[in-house]
Amino acid sequence: MEHIIEIFKQEPEFYIGTSCTKEEITHRLILLNACDFTTPPLEYLQFLTKLNGIHSQDAKLYGCYELSNNIFLDFVDKNLLLDRNDKKCIIILGENIMDYLAYNNNNKIYETRDKQTDEVTFTFNTLEDALSYFFDLEE
Repeated sequence: MEHIIEIFKQEPEFYIGTSCTKEEITHRLILLNACDFTTPPLEYLQFLTKLNGIHSQDAKLYGCYELSNNIFLDFVDKNLLLDRNDKKCIIILGENIMDYLAYNNNNKIYETRDKQTDEVTFTFNTLEDALSYFFDLEE
């Protein structure tokens, strides 16, 4: 995971949020749980303690913010706004023009889901693989 973090830090096309604390994440998870949403994967939450959201011209990875702002969206705010029927098993972690980046807690996999049809277009076993594809990183 450190390798991909370095790529995001070195490439000027990526705006990255400053790391958040475990306490900030805990507060957001309490709210998410109170609203009956599934929990994001630990791998994603640990990632946010290093890079709290990513924004490029083409894609966004949501971060952990008490309030979303013009550049970085909060993962709780976005999921509350979407209020999906499958919120007990699917949590949305990011988006681009065509797709959402989601985590399927039932299957323990990352998915890209078409925004219009909600069909799964690709699946990934790790956050690193999902981010590499989603942000079109050449390694």
